[in-house]
Amino acid sequence: MNTLNELWQAEKKQRILVLCNENEIAGLQAQGVPVSCEDSLLSMQHLKMARLEAERRHKLNEGLQVFTITPEPVQATEAERALIYAMLVRCRKVISCRDKLEDMLKFDDREGWAAYKQEYENKVLDAYKATWRDTEVYPYNIIDNIKEYNKNESYILKQLYWHLAERTPGKVNCGDAEMINELRKMFCDLSVSLLQADVVVVSEGLEDAELLALATKFMWHGEAKVERL
Repeated sequence: MNTLNELWQAEKKQRILVLCNENEIAGLQAQGVPVSCEDSLLSMQHLKMARLEAERRHKLNEGLQVFTITPEPVQATEAERALIYAMLVRCRKVISCRDKLEDMLKFDDREGWAAYKQEYENKVLDAYKATWRDTEVYPYNIIDNIKEYNKNESYILKQLYWHLAERTPGKVNCGDAEMINELRKMFCDLSVSLLQADVVVVSEGLEDAELLALATKFMWHGEAKVERL
């Protein structure tokens, strides 16, 4: 807790990532640490980053930017899939296969999909409205990064086109889970490159190997310091 107090009182306002498990969040909140499990998965951090940056530019929040990151489940969650859809459907090359993309991203939650889809469409639109006058307009700044990623990495969008072309709609297909996780990995990689944290704070009780490895990745990707909470 002293770590957060020191950072809060520092003259330089910093971007801090708090890596913790979901069952630790309530305890950290009780201690006054501004963490939240909402949209806390790594692949979703671009959305929170857009909101916090808009608040900072409009003088609504000039303090610390605190991002909570919790471990990724084995399969992408409904919220992750809905946000992936809201982003990719704005890529020109994906518009022509948007129905096939949506059918795949519904995965095994075909009854609850519509609510998640609408929720994250609204969140993306809210972020757009908050940034449309800025140099970095969300979500199109992220889409530009997606295009660049596909030049330098595994051409994930081409893999997506091929997979969608071969799918049978209306059910979970072989390879859907793997394709969705490849898309999630792309957004995770983008988050690591875009967040540019000053400090990565790892909770005291955290033994999760994935998050400890992630802390190291943030440290090596930029100049972030890694500290224990």
